Amino acid sequence: MKLKTRFLIFFFALTLNSLSAQFSEMGVMVGASYYIGDLNQSHFKNSNLSTGLIYRYSINPRISFRVNLLLGKVEAYDSQSKNINQVNRNLSFKSNFTELGAMIEVNYYSYVTGDKKSRFTTYIVTGLSFFKMNPKAQYLDVWYELHPLKTEGESLVNGPGSYKLDSFALPFGLGAKINLVGRLAISLEYSLRFTATDYLDDVSTIYYDNDIIRDQVGNVAAELADRRLNKETVQTGIDGNGTGMQRGDSSRKDWYGFAGVFLTVRLGKKPTTCAQWN
Repeated sequence: MKLKTRFLIFFFALTLNSLSAQFSEMGVMVGASYYIGDLNQSHFKNSNLSTGLIYRYSINPRISFRVNLLLGKVEAYDSQSKNINQVNRNLSFKSNFTELGAMIEVNYYSYVTGDKKSRFTTYIVTGLSFFKMNPKAQYLDVWYELHPLKTEGESLVNGPGSYKLDSFALPFGLGAKINLVGRLAISLEYSLRFTATDYLDDVSTIYYDNDIIRDQVGNVAAELADRRLNKETVQTGIDGNGTGMQRGDSSRKDWYGFAGVFLTVRLGKKPTTCAQWN
């Protein structure tokens, strides 16, 4: 059978199937979030509690659309690295984030919340999300917002442009849905977000002239811009001045992940069923 014919049959089947088992559900989500970027390359390291809300609309037993609001926190520390140069760099950050995502779920098996005949399915999920962040770092027991401190010379003379505290991300992941009792269901999901920013951790390019940062932004900004433990190493510039040295890797964007549990309740007594397709 030709590929085009197979595609038309598959599309026709989805169209008929969209007439059956339309329903919606709402619920809560709780789990752990973590960050992958210049300060950390290990999954689930320094995970933090994340919570949120979810609304899911199933157009048929195989396809669902959802909107979710996720509140979380990510953090990382050079001091925990096994790389001696990264330990010497000595950077760290934490950031709360708020994510609003619009996603599509494709079920491997036919699934209807509350239906005893379709109690379980695995699924894949992808979509688009928008999130807000605010990286901070600690200096002398005080946490400072890093964005206003221009730690890489953002918007200063010959420095990079200032980054935004909000960005888009492409989420993708795997999950499983299980009917519990009545209209209750539980979902388990693991997903990653590929972001459109390299400043989730406030680290991206090179060391800017620290004297200019100190003069134009302040002493705290200068101290947080260059926190190297040993500035008299071969990795420095002349006389320990790190200007122009690699501080981050701008060729790779930052990621964050979420692994969690969704508890949802189907809205309405029964799904709408206008036709059946098995």
